[in-house]
Amino acid sequence: MPPALGVLLGGAHGIGRLIPGEPLGVELSARDTGGAPVTCLDATPDPGRGARGAGVLAVAGSPSGVWVRRRSGEWRRAADGPAHCVRVAPGGLLLAGVAPTGVITSEDGGESWLRRPGLGAALRHAPTLLRPSGLPLTVTGLCFAGDGWLAGVDGAGAWLSHDGGRSWLRSAEGLPAEVRGVWEHPEQPESAYAATRAGFFRSQDGGASWVQSLGGLDRTLIGDAAVLPGVSDVILLAAARRSRPSGGGAEAALFRSADGGIAWRRVTLGGVDSWPAPPAMCRLHGVSDTAFVAAGGRLWASHDRGGHWRVLADGIPECLALAAVL
Repeated sequence: MPPALGVLLGGAHGIGRLIPGEPLGVELSARDTGGAPVTCLDATPDPGRGARGAGVLAVAGSPSGVWVRRRSGEWRRAADGPAHCVRVAPGGLLLAGVAPTGVITSEDGGESWLRRPGLGAALRHAPTLLRPSGLPLTVTGLCFAGDGWLAGVDGAGAWLSHDGGRSWLRSAEGLPAEVRGVWEHPEQPESAYAATRAGFFRSQDGGASWVQSLGGLDRTLIGDAAVLPGVSDVILLAAARRSRPSGGGAEAALFRSADGGIAWRRVTLGGVDSWPAPPAMCRLHGVSDTAFVAAGGRLWASHDRGGHWRVLADGIPECLALAAVL
């Protein structure tokens, strides 16, 4: 059996790879990406050879395009253009939210891509969705809710497709327009979560309607999230007061909810509970109790659904995205 993928760390440095107990390695350098930061990652055991445990499929997004990891461990740019979110669907289908507003998919590991024009068409026929800032609409998140795909669009809320991206319906009852990310529940297909500039929202009906989660959150600019399923679901969440640091003190914090996103408490890592930049995080693929967080130049791991944390690596670069398969 080949070595495990480990934890992938994306950011301005490119993509690093950490296997617990080993030094951090470089998989894709900033030079390879043309200086463009890696802003999103996803990974899963390769379904093409998963029965033998022989491969891992990983995908990354950056302003320079969509990158796919070969079975040999090499990364290649598989699609051009800014990619704001990437996902690996059950069965190995690759999805990416790209500019201009749209979704592309690949059924062959990134060798070829099919543009799904339905979302762009739906947005063009919704003239009331002009962003106040005048910035273009952006697909910032993709997840698998109910029996379809859920797309988060910064400036247009959430949209659902039940036919593989050919057509989309707005799914934003109770949800602000400026969506920064969406996540599914690993075991409950009707549960979905959304990060917005106005707070964190959850849905129990496949994304049709949304309720804001307020208890204990003192920051509304939501960043990354990780859902750890269980009898009582645990959600880890990064939140900040401003999108990026601007010369002041720490503005970002890490929160944990032990009741599915109803109430929250602040998480302390090594005696620190705030950072200049929002922590990046991910759940270990296929495991309900293990999560990783990158914050303050350290990579942290928890094996009890965020109850306790230990340092896996020190001196790591600032991370914008994590993915893990062991």
